[in-house]
Amino acid sequence: MDDDAFWSLAMLSPLQYENSRTKTADGRDCINFNGEDDIADTTTSTSFIILPPHHNTSHKPLVLNLHTNQNDGVLSDIASSIWDAGLLLSAYLYGTDEGRKLCYDACFSNHASESGILELGSGMGIVGLSAGAAALSVHSERQSNDCRSIARVVLSDLNNKQILSQLQKNVNSNLDAIAYASNKTDSEKKLLSITAEACDWMDVSTSLNDDADISSNTKNNFPCARFNLILGSALVYFPEHASACANTLFYYLTYGRSINKESGTKNDSIMERKAIILQLVDRCGFSTHFLPRCRSLGLTIISQDLDPELAKMVQQSKKNRTISVEDYRLYFITPPV
Repeated sequence: MDDDAFWSLAMLSPLQYENSRTKTADGRDCINFNGEDDIADTTTSTSFIILPPHHNTSHKPLVLNLHTNQNDGVLSDIASSIWDAGLLLSAYLYGTDEGRKLCYDACFSNHASESGILELGSGMGIVGLSAGAAALSVHSERQSNDCRSIARVVLSDLNNKQILSQLQKNVNSNLDAIAYASNKTDSEKKLLSITAEACDWMDVSTSLNDDADISSNTKNNFPCARFNLILGSALVYFPEHASACANTLFYYLTYGRSINKESGTKNDSIMERKAIILQLVDRCGFSTHFLPRCRSLGLTIISQDLDPELAKMVQQSKKNRTISVEDYRLYFITPPV
């Protein structure tokens, strides 16, 4: 199946899916993962190896075994393979000093209390899992004894039972691999909490447009929390959802913002936040809808080419394609100044 056929499937409305919703303790809609028995397990696993920086001799390659869907229907292409954008962003986060530091700072820096990393449109979860491994790896390198809080990494996707169930399965089956690559013991790996949650961009966008108090609404289909680093790979591929994606970035980049009335300065922790999007620039709606909407919201955007070496840092157990970096760019998006 070609890319455009995939994207057309990926953009099916959530109303077209048969969702199974339950309630959290605070009354928020969520997916019931306890009902996995009624989902036929027709998955297979594929191994991916992500190399650490070449000069790093203290850490091992990250080996992730990701379950892919083999069913026809809604999951047939959404969660059945890893796309090049996800592989390249994973290589940047785990395999470069810059990416590793960003992940560590988001989870364990002074501004990271009750914060962490959020991946949007996780699919099979390779980007979020790589980010978590990068944060733990740097934590080991620095021999940090700071265990004041547990860092959070949230992998998110459509509020669909099958999608989130498979995503959580990938999280659970790779926790030991992340600890091993990061030189963490079983007890130390608990420094990082990795979960799968629903994040409906249209709900975020609607709430923003209604000027509602989002944090107090228990019916949201998205995490109402602070994250220092927001990640996404090939998020935009359709004009109709591009603005909602930009609104979602704005929401998380400015969540809980406050301004000092005397000085007029913004909360320091807000200014530490960053979104990293790795994107095919020619995707429909990206340049015409997503980027203009980000700028209209006051977000600052800086882009850069990818290092061709990134393609060499990710290996797939079934080496059936060559990864090219030429058509991709990294976008660093920060809160309004």
